[in-house]
Amino acid sequence: MQEKYLSGLLRMRNKGTRILFNGKELPYEFWCRLFHKSSKGGFYKMDYCNREFNEINFKWIGVQN
Repeated sequence: MQEKYLSGLLRMRNKGTRILFNGKELPYEFWCRLFHKSSKGGFYKMDYCNREFNEINFKWIGVQN
């Protein structure tokens, strides 16, 4: 399922959608981090999907102690 999700994002990027992580474009090799949690409980979640600017942003969510 993770591979299908990433390949879908890649198809969208190839059609012109910007895929962002905390507002920055990163290489495809980084994208697998979408499915990982840090040892402190942080993770990525989709922050917004902006059709006007043709971009999707994933934001790092850290867990506060």
